[in-house]
Amino acid sequence: MGTRILLLADINSVHTQKWAIGLANNGYKIGIFSFNGPETDWYKDYGIECLHKPSIVKSSSRFLVKLAYIAFLPKVKAVIKEFQPEILHAHYASSYGLLGALSGFHPYIISAWGTDVMKFPHKNFITKQIIKFNLKRADSICATSHTIEKHIHQLINKKVEVIPFGVDLTEFVSKKMPHKDDSVFTIGCTKALEKIYNIKSLIISFSELKQKYPYKKIKLMIIGDGSERENLEKLVDQLGINEDVSFEGKLSHEDVAMKINELDVLVNLSEYESFGVSVVEAMACQIPVVVSDAEGLKEVVRNQKNGRIVKPNNISQIVEALENLMLSEDLRNTIGVNAFERVQKNYNWFNNLEQMMKVYNSVL
Repeated sequence: MGTRILLLADINSVHTQKWAIGLANNGYKIGIFSFNGPETDWYKDYGIECLHKPSIVKSSSRFLVKLAYIAFLPKVKAVIKEFQPEILHAHYASSYGLLGALSGFHPYIISAWGTDVMKFPHKNFITKQIIKFNLKRADSICATSHTIEKHIHQLINKKVEVIPFGVDLTEFVSKKMPHKDDSVFTIGCTKALEKIYNIKSLIISFSELKQKYPYKKIKLMIIGDGSERENLEKLVDQLGINEDVSFEGKLSHEDVAMKINELDVLVNLSEYESFGVSVVEAMACQIPVVVSDAEGLKEVVRNQKNGRIVKPNNISQIVEALENLMLSEDLRNTIGVNAFERVQKNYNWFNNLEQMMKVYNSVL
C-alpha cells in the first residue's frame, strides 16, 4: 500500500480534486477532510476516502467563521487516529492551515493558494498572528506561484517550494482550425462571475469593439457563474448585444478544455489574481490571452511576447489589445506558439505533480 496522505482541503474544489486524483494515480492512499460535504461522489472512482461528510455548507472568508473552524479540531484528530496518515497536508494556509497546525501532527505540509496569505493576514493583528503560527508549525510550505512565495516571506523566513497548479497538456491541447475570411472572431473568459474579476469591463470593451467594427462577426463567450450574473446579463441587455454574448454557466473541467478551443482570445481582467489557472489553460491551447496587471498574471504572461497586459479598467487599452489580435491572425499565431512554449516549460501538470511527490519524500 502506498504512502497515506490526509488532505485538509475543500473536496469540491477542482484543484483539490486534481491533486488528489494525480496522487492516487501515482500509488498514494488519499483521504480528504473537508468542511463542506461532497457535491458528487467523484472520489470513489480513485479509491480516495472522504473522511468527513457534513451537510454541504458555503465556505466563507469572514474572520469569525474562520475562528469557528476550530470547532472541527476534535473531528480532525479523530480522523487522524482512524486514517493513520503518514503526512498531513493542508491546502489553504488560513482555515485548513489552522486546523492542521493545532492538530499537532507531523510531518505537516501547508500549501498556500492566494488570498490566505495575500489578504487574510492583513485584516488585523490577530489574523496575521494566526497565519504566522500556522506557517511556523509546518514542516514544509508550498505556494502555487512566486507571487504567493513573496507574500509568505513577508510573514516568515522559511523555505517555500513553488509548485504551480499546472496544466495537463494531454487535456488542454490546441484544436484550432485556420480562420476563414467569413468566420466569427470569438472572445471569451472563464472566471467566477464576481466583481473582483471585472467581467463588466470586458463586456463594455466588447461592446465598443462591436461598434467600431459593425461589419465583423464578433462574439463573446462567458464561462462561469456567480453572484454578478444577473447584473452582467442586464448590462448586456442595456448595451443591445444579447445576440452576440453567451453565458455558458459553470462547466466541467473537460468541457472547459473544449470551449477554450472555440476562442480566438481569452481575457482575464481580474483586479486580484495569485496565479490564473484559466489563463495558463488557454496558453496551453495556443490561445492568445489579454490579462490585467494583477501580480499573479504578470508572473505568467510576458507582455507582447506570449500575451497582452492591460489595466483592468482601462477600456480603450483593452479594446486596442483585442483589436490588434482580431486584425492579425499572424500575431495570434505567434503569441499562441510562444504561450504554449512557456506553459510546456513551467506549468506542465505532470512535472508539478512530481515536484509535490519530492516534497512528500523529503518530509518523510
